[in-house]
Amino acid sequence: MSWQMVEDRLVEALQLWWRMPDSDGRYGLRGRISSIWRQFVPERALIDAVTEEPRALPPSRGDIGRMQEATDWIVHVPDRDRRMTVLALLYLARGEARVPWMELWDQLGRGRPGPDGLRMRYSRALTIIAAALNRGR
Repeated sequence: MSWQMVEDRLVEALQLWWRMPDSDGRYGLRGRISSIWRQFVPERALIDAVTEEPRALPPSRGDIGRMQEATDWIVHVPDRDRRMTVLALLYLARGEARVPWMELWDQLGRGRPGPDGLRMRYSRALTIIAAALNRGR
């Protein structure tokens, strides 16, 4: 697999994770909002004011298999780079044309390395995954 193929599959996996059925039904919300919102908006009136958006169909079994396979690839990334790698992939999964490395650097606390170093570590992380996959794990 090439570097670009790895990136595309990881972005696809994140997008599929977002399509997974939510547990809101257990709390009487029936999928109207993501369960994460309850942590930020405790007022029931505000939660009830959220209108329901059209939802994508849940992933198929094949999609879930591909999603889980790509998610497992993250174990090849060094521990110190996993969070940065997933945050960078989140930007791409949301439809950004490229990762805003300066913004990501701010999110990670403006430590060492700088934005260019983060970009290189991200590139190295995907290269490690591609190499592991091409070796046959």
